[in-house]
Amino acid sequence: MYIAGVDTLQRWMEPILKGSAASGPFRMRLLLSLSTILLLALKAQAQAPDLTGWKRDSLPDDQGRSRSFTLDPNNPFSGFRDEPAWAFVRVGKRWQIKPQQLYRQRGDSAIIVNANAYLTPSIYRQSDHFVRRVDDGYLIGVDRGEYGGGLYFSSLAGLGTYQIQNYLRIHEIVKFNQRIIATEGLAHMILNSGSLLEVYKEGNWKVRKMAALPDAPAIVKPYKTGLLIIGHNYISLLTKDFQVLPLVKAPYSWGAFNATSALVDKDDLYLAIWGGVLRIKHFAKSPIYKAGVIRTKDFDKAPEFEWYVPKH
Repeated sequence: MYIAGVDTLQRWMEPILKGSAASGPFRMRLLLSLSTILLLALKAQAQAPDLTGWKRDSLPDDQGRSRSFTLDPNNPFSGFRDEPAWAFVRVGKRWQIKPQQLYRQRGDSAIIVNANAYLTPSIYRQSDHFVRRVDDGYLIGVDRGEYGGGLYFSSLAGLGTYQIQNYLRIHEIVKFNQRIIATEGLAHMILNSGSLLEVYKEGNWKVRKMAALPDAPAIVKPYKTGLLIIGHNYISLLTKDFQVLPLVKAPYSWGAFNATSALVDKDDLYLAIWGGVLRIKHFAKSPIYKAGVIRTKDFDKAPEFEWYVPKH
């Protein structure tokens, strides 16, 4: 969040102070009071999660932790029995850490009344999909993992659906800098790759690749003038001019624990994943990408990783 300086506050208050008999000391007291109010507002809107009831633990790894699945045919997202999925949920002025409710559909709401052979009702119901509303209908990205996926368009009434392109594992579709972009990729066994796509309209909706991602994407989150793309092994920054800059490489494959949501608090990034919360300190001040050269050492400040689990 941008906090206005005293000079900016003075410009805001000029219509009030101009022509008044406000003295210099009074003017300064007023401006300082407004600065204090803004700083308190910033504190009230802090993005750090409430870790009351949580404790710091040793970092997990993607090999030695128990990750047995609950095989419930009626609930394919039932997850790990002993390591619940967590998510950040806004409750009043605080971000609480709650058990994650995972749904097949994310993004905007849409009802597909008449799906076609490309997007059958069974595939639509049984696959992860992300929906983004556009002027003339809905863009629908489907991710079936190793079984495929695709990008589709449906009219506003849900009566007409066509395939834009198949075999794309779409994770998210977002509007950014007056363009529509999608993240796509697959992490399965030895495979781990991703792409940044642009979805555009020339008659029908079409898609083209904009850039390669360092790995399969999981979460897209606004950050300053760009977007953070949190993948299975990397955190990258998509700049306002659509450059993909890797920032941090994971100390282990957090993608194996399905990152579900993220919060940014000043220089720290919090990831809610299976089993707990990962805090990455100084994530934006230790880039491995500088002046167009990817570096693997000599950071300005190395990121620090903290792992939190429930106390009970």
